[in-house]
Amino acid sequence: MIRRAPALLIASALTLAAMIPGGLVETRSFPAYPPALLAAFNAFLTLLGLGALIAGLRGARSALALRLFGLGFVLVYGLDLAGIFPVSEVPMSALLRAFEWVGTLLGLALLVVPGPAATDSAPRTLPRWIWLALALLTIGIVIFATKAAIGR
Repeated sequence: MIRRAPALLIASALTLAAMIPGGLVETRSFPAYPPALLAAFNAFLTLLGLGALIAGLRGARSALALRLFGLGFVLVYGLDLAGIFPVSEVPMSALLRAFEWVGTLLGLALLVVPGPAATDSAPRTLPRWIWLALALLTIGIVIFATKAAIGR
């Protein structure tokens, strides 16, 4: 049986990944924002998504981490759905809105899912090459998403 917390983390990460600016779901651009702000926001989103993915793959061993990821997802989607940040001249597509509602529901589930039971086993570790690959992937995603968000 799939454990709920890791499955929710992985689903949250994949949902967020589908909404990378310049992709099929997020087609808006944000040229009014300074590139540094967009890069910082994209770095936060990338770290949130990859962090959730790693936590899910490692077995989601911290109830506090579950709550922090849940809060991060709910805040990101809630601010966008409420039209607070980021604001674009291009309206949100129905597909993007649907993805953001799914992401919000997954984030809310992370806030209430029971935390993992305490165990004596050590957490699963990832090899160094995977950490390096994730770091390079993070940099690539932030650059790609920021360029797409600027509209270039």
